[in-house]
Amino acid sequence: MKKIYNLLFLSAVCIHLFTGKAAAQCPGGYTQAQLNWDNLDYYFNSAAASPYVSYISDAREMSQKIGIGTTWLTIATSSNALVTTTENATHTGDLAGYTGEDVRYNPTVNGQTITITFNTPVLNAAFTLYDIDLAAVITVTAADPLAAPLVVNAVTQPGTILTVAGAPGKVISDLTNAGAGTALGNASNLGSATITVAGTALNPVKTITITCTTIGTDPVFWLSDIDACVTGSYPTSWHQGYNNQPFQGSTQNEPDYFLVTPDNNSCYMMDPATGRCWWLFTDASKTYMNSFAYDPENKFLYYISENVALDVNNKTLKKYDFNTETISTVIADIGTTLGIPTFNSGVESAAGAFYNGKLYLGVEGGQSTTFIRESMIWCVDLATNTAYHVFSTPSYDGTGIIHDWADILVKNGEIINYNSARRGANYSYSSYTHFNLMTGAATRYNNPSSTTKFSGQAGLNWSGTMYMIYDSVWVYSAGTISSRQQIVVQSVPGDPAPPAWAGTAGDGSDPFRPKSDFGDAPATYDPIAVSPAVHERSEAIRLGATWTKEWLKTGVTGNNDSDDGTSYLNFLPQGSGNYLAHTYVTNNFGSNATLIAWLDYNGNGVFDASEACAAQTVPTGTNNVLYWLYWPSFTTPLLNGQTTYMRVRITAATGAMTSAHATGYFTNGEVEDYPIRVDNYPLSVSNLSFNAAVVNNSFAKLDWSCVEQPGFSGYEIQKSTDGSNWNYTGITGSNGQTGEQHYEFTDYNLAYGTTYYRLKMVGVNGAGKFSETRSVRRLKPEETVSVRPNPVRTIANVSILANSRTNAEIVLLTETGKQLYFYKLAVNSGYNNLSIPVKANWTPGVYLLRVFMNNETITKKIIIGQ
Repeated sequence: MKKIYNLLFLSAVCIHLFTGKAAAQCPGGYTQAQLNWDNLDYYFNSAAASPYVSYISDAREMSQKIGIGTTWLTIATSSNALVTTTENATHTGDLAGYTGEDVRYNPTVNGQTITITFNTPVLNAAFTLYDIDLAAVITVTAADPLAAPLVVNAVTQPGTILTVAGAPGKVISDLTNAGAGTALGNASNLGSATITVAGTALNPVKTITITCTTIGTDPVFWLSDIDACVTGSYPTSWHQGYNNQPFQGSTQNEPDYFLVTPDNNSCYMMDPATGRCWWLFTDASKTYMNSFAYDPENKFLYYISENVALDVNNKTLKKYDFNTETISTVIADIGTTLGIPTFNSGVESAAGAFYNGKLYLGVEGGQSTTFIRESMIWCVDLATNTAYHVFSTPSYDGTGIIHDWADILVKNGEIINYNSARRGANYSYSSYTHFNLMTGAATRYNNPSSTTKFSGQAGLNWSGTMYMIYDSVWVYSAGTISSRQQIVVQSVPGDPAPPAWAGTAGDGSDPFRPKSDFGDAPATYDPIAVSPAVHERSEAIRLGATWTKEWLKTGVTGNNDSDDGTSYLNFLPQGSGNYLAHTYVTNNFGSNATLIAWLDYNGNGVFDASEACAAQTVPTGTNNVLYWLYWPSFTTPLLNGQTTYMRVRITAATGAMTSAHATGYFTNGEVEDYPIRVDNYPLSVSNLSFNAAVVNNSFAKLDWSCVEQPGFSGYEIQKSTDGSNWNYTGITGSNGQTGEQHYEFTDYNLAYGTTYYRLKMVGVNGAGKFSETRSVRRLKPEETVSVRPNPVRTIANVSILANSRTNAEIVLLTETGKQLYFYKLAVNSGYNNLSIPVKANWTPGVYLLRVFMNNETITKKIIIGQ
C-alpha cells in the first residue's frame, strides 16, 4: 500500500517502453500527439472475468474519456457487449507507428458503433483497425463540429484481403477480394486498414464513427493507438509562474520549499536543501493526509484524508485554502461527480500533483488474486468538473504486487510516476516511469537491486529540482538519487510546538511559497522584484500588535498591510533639520534582534544606506516597547506639500541586517512603510494635541486642541486609506475665540483596516496648513480573535484583541450546535487571554468557538486532535 516506500542507493536500469513514429506535419498552432494504449487502460465490465466488474457500470464502460496531448477524447460504444476484454498485445501483426497494445472489440450484432469524439477538434486524426476478416464489413465516417461530413481515407497493406470503397466515408470490406472470407492469424496485417481524417482549419475533425456494418463469422478486431494534431502544447517551466519564486536577500535567501506530510495528518513545508520542515496545519478528521497537489494560482492544497485501514467508500477530495486557512470538501464522491472509477482502495493510498491549472489524481488499482487491475491517473479540470484518464500501469501480475504508489509529479508536460512496490524484502519491482503527455512515450527506470530500497514520495521545488522523500530527502534525476538530507521539524518561536515527524514521508507535492510581510511603499523603493523588503514567518519578532501575512507586495493602494508599529508621524521639515519618529517593538525570538529605519529625505524614491538611522539592538523578552528613531541632521530638496517615505525593519540579529539592507529577504521579523509629508510650518506650533482612536472597533473618535488667533476659519477633517490619497470627511468651524480651544469629531464610516486622519487648518482667506497625521486600525471581526494551538490537544489559548474596555461572551459548540463551554469575560483595551482546557470526553473533530463582543459575533473553527 501507500505506506510502503522505497529508496535509491544504486543506479537505475533504464527501459524504454515506447518509441513513437516520426511526428506527422502539423500546421501552426497544432502539435503532434498520440494516445498510446501501452500506458492507458480501457476498462470493461461485460464479462464475469472483468477486473472491473464490481466497480464499473455499463454506462461508464460505454463512454470513456481519455487524454490525447493537450485535449481529450471520448470513446463511446453503442452496446456494452462490444467490449469483453481490455486493451492488450494479443494482435502482433502491428504496423509502424501503431505498435504495442490495442483495444479489442467483439461486436455481437450488425450495426453496432464506436464513436470517437474529440473535446477540442483536431487535424490529421489517424489510427489503424486490425484483423478485419471472415466476411466482416466496417464503415468509417467523420464529421466536423457542425456535423458536416469529412473525407475519410483508408490505406491497406500489400496482399490485403480487404476492399476499400465509398466517399467521403469509407467502407472496408472482406467480401469482394479473391481472399474474401479468409481467416487471419493474430500475427497477420493483411486485414488491417490505416484510417486518416485530415480535416482543415475551417472544418477540423470532431467525430469519427466506426460502424460494424457486417460482423461476419469472426467479429473481433482491434483499434490501435490514435494520432492527431492537437491545439497548443504543454508549457515548460509552468511551476515558475504565479509569483512563487523564492525571494532573495543580501545575507539570506528564502528556501525553495515544497509541501509534504509524514505518516500523520499534518502538512509541512520542506526546505529540501537542509531537510528542515515547518508545520503549517493539521486535518484531525482522519489519521493521514495523502495525494498532495498544490495550486499556486489560487493557493489551494488538494488532498485526501484516510485512516489506517483502507476504505473502499472513501471517494472524497478535500482542500486547504491558504488564503482563509480553512479546510473544505471539494468533491464528496469523485465517482459520482467526475466519473472516475475507484476500486478496493477508494481514493486512498494513491497520489496527486498539480500542473498547468489541472489536478492530476491517482487512483490505486488495488490487488487481486484473480485479476490484473491497473492504477490510473486522471487529469481533473475543477472549473468544469471534468476528468479524463491520462496514464495507467498494472498494479498486480497475478502472483504479487508490481505497482504501489509512492507519488507522482507532473513537470514540463511529463508525468513522473514514483512506484514503491516491493514484496516483503524484495525491492526489485519498484521503479520510476517518465510519461510524456503529448507523445505517449514512456521511459521506465527499474530498480537494479532486489535488496535496496528505490523509490519514495515525490517533491518538486520552484527551481524544477525533483526529490524523493522517505526519512530523508534526496535529489532525484532520471532514475538516480543523491544529496541526502535528514528530515528535521523546526519549531518557530512564538508559535505552538509543531507535531513531530511521524514515521517516514506520507506524500509530497509541488513548489510552495508561504505568506510573508512586505513593505508597501511605492515600487521604486523595491526595484528588484525577487528582492523586495520581505520577511517570512514570524510572530515572535514584530512591529506593533500584528504581523502582516501577504502573498505579494500590495503597494500603497493595498489594504492588507497592518502597519501599526507607529501611531503618528511628524512632518518632515523643508530644507535642513532633524527628524524623530517612533515604533513599538516585540522580540520573543529567544535571541537579540536588530532594528533599523530609513528615511528618504533626498526624495529619490530609494532608501539609500546613508538615509538609515543608527541600528538598535532589541533584546529578547521585549514586549511592545517604544523605540525612538532619530535622524540628527539632513538636508532635503523636497518642498512643502510633497510626500516621501520611511521604512522600519526588524529581524533576528543572526540575519546580519545593516543599513545597506533596506530591501531583500529576511527569514523572520517585519517591515513597515509610512508616508511622510513635507511641511515647514507644522501645526504643532499652535496645535497642542491631535488624537485619533477606534471606539468599540466600530467608529473613530478624533479630538484636538489648538491655540487660535483672530482671522481663523476652522478645520477640514481629511482621511486616507494609504496615507497619500486624501478625501474630505467633515468640517468643524472655529469657536470664534482666541486662545486654547478644544474640538471633537466622530467618523461613523470607518472601514476595516488602517485609516489615516489629518486636519487642514483653514484661514478666512482660504489658506491652510496641515496637522500631523494620525492613524487608527479597525480590525476585521475574524482578526480580533485567535486560537493557539489549532489543532489543540490539551489547552486552547484564546486571545481577544479589543480597542476599548467592554464585555465578551465565549461559547464553545460542537458542529451540531451543542454547547460545551461558556464564559463571560471583561476585556480591556489590547490583548486579553483565556485558556480553555480540553476535557477527556470531547471527541476529536471540528468545534466552533464563538465570541460575542461589541454587538458582533466572531466564529472560529477549532480542531481538537487526539
